[in-house]
Amino acid sequence: MKLSNIKNFVRSEEFVILLFILGMTVGAWLGTDEWNRRISIMVLGLGILFDVMSLAIRIRSKLVKKQSSGFPVIGLLFYVWFLLVSKFSLVGWTQTEPVYILLFKIADGALLFGFHTLCNGRMRFRRPVNES
Repeated sequence: MKLSNIKNFVRSEEFVILLFILGMTVGAWLGTDEWNRRISIMVLGLGILFDVMSLAIRIRSKLVKKQSSGFPVIGLLFYVWFLLVSKFSLVGWTQTEPVYILLFKIADGALLFGFHTLCNGRMRFRRPVNES
């Protein structure tokens, strides 16, 4: 296979993924509230799953003393997608006014970014000091 054919194949896969993301986003916005909640919770669950897997990989790398990074950005991308797709807020679950939903979405973003940072932040463990 030529290099140009490989580049076109990769571009076509990326295009299909972007079409899927765009279709899910538009579908969630135009669908019913129940459908929006299901799609949004699914996207949020995938973000949490990738962050928890990343945390487990990082803990394993500390125990085994082999460097593994996990999935440092994937969870954050799902959280941003969740904030764009959802018509509701996690913090202000019962709010229906657009102004309050926007304010609570900012709080959601801060909450999810904090969770992402906890899962993917630097882990520093101090070694016990041997007193002689």
